Amino acid sequence: RVLVAGLAFWIMTFLITSRAFFRKFVGEATPGTLGAIRMWTCLILLIITVWDDLGSLALLPPEYRMDMGLMRVFHEGPFGSVFNAFLTNETAMRLFQRVTELVLFLGVIGWQTRIIIPLATLLAFVFNGILREYSGFWHQGLIPIYVMAVLCFTPCGDGWSLDRLRKLYRGQVVP
Repeated sequence: RVLVAGLAFWIMTFLITSRAFFRKFVGEATPGTLGAIRMWTCLILLIITVWDDLGSLALLPPEYRMDMGLMRVFHEGPFGSVFNAFLTNETAMRLFQRVTELVLFLGVIGWQTRIIIPLATLLAFVFNGILREYSGFWHQGLIPIYVMAVLCFTPCGDGWSLDRLRKLYRGQVVP
């Protein structure tokens, strides 16, 4: 059974990674498509971020926190004590939420996307990780974070963005 499953896996992998498969079923993403995906994804994460009140979590006792996988890196890393103190500071948590909202808004409008999209991905990941540490794991909001991680490696600022408008204004070539 394992041999058949492994063989089936490799055949499927070969088929869906071939150029013919991409040409026929996937197609090439246009700058406008990537820009629209960036806008929608950042907007969804912005709504999730505005909806919650991160500062109120600072009032909860640290014993309420649950271990949430990758968030352990922030707790046990070289700045673990700083991060744990941050989680108990209501003002710092509210400021972190506002900065996350601002960066996500900049992602929506497409300003400095090469810098903003990876930063927005990291901030949204940490923001949602903190929420899950206090309440348990849930799946809502994960897919937009995954999409943002992929958008970090695409030219998503070439369409529907202030970056594109700035290039046009300067007379530079845009796709």
